[in-house]
Amino acid sequence: MRHPQLAQVASCATLLLASTFATHVGAQVVAKTDRFGDAMEILLPAAAAALTLERGDVQGLKEFALSGALAVGTTEVLKRAVNSPRPDGSSGGFPSAHTSIAFVSAAYVHQRYGAQWAMPMYGLATLAGYSRVRSHAHFTKDVLGGALIGISSAFFLTHPLSARTQATVGMEGRTLQVIIRSQL
Repeated sequence: MRHPQLAQVASCATLLLASTFATHVGAQVVAKTDRFGDAMEILLPAAAAALTLERGDVQGLKEFALSGALAVGTTEVLKRAVNSPRPDGSSGGFPSAHTSIAFVSAAYVHQRYGAQWAMPMYGLATLAGYSRVRSHAHFTKDVLGGALIGISSAFFLTHPLSARTQATVGMEGRTLQVIIRSQL
């Protein structure tokens, strides 16, 4: 494939689609508290910002802020314009802000630092989307829309750190190894 990043994003979107279709949501149900989704809405952006700050990547922090602002802004405009109902009948269903924020964080890390850093974040973002459907806070279409907005925002406004910088994560016995190589 010419664009390996596109394949990775497509596989994540497929996983999200499969996981959210696993739960059927009927109309007019009572939404449950979604602690996991609420936590991921905060923790994933915090993790992306912490990784960026740890690297002293000021330009990356600016790109993350712009990507996040675009994702949140687009999500809020669409929520008001579409005025789609949630499973419990309340308004503001499409798109899911929790999912948009979770996926913009994962996609930013993917675009800026590489897939090896982003895959755990994509997994958590996918679980956050699933939890939004499972708790009856959103329909599947709401979560998919939020994921698409988050991923698109990050890929549109984020540039790779450097083609000469590589990071690998691995296990040796019981030790987690993180190796960063950079050519000057």
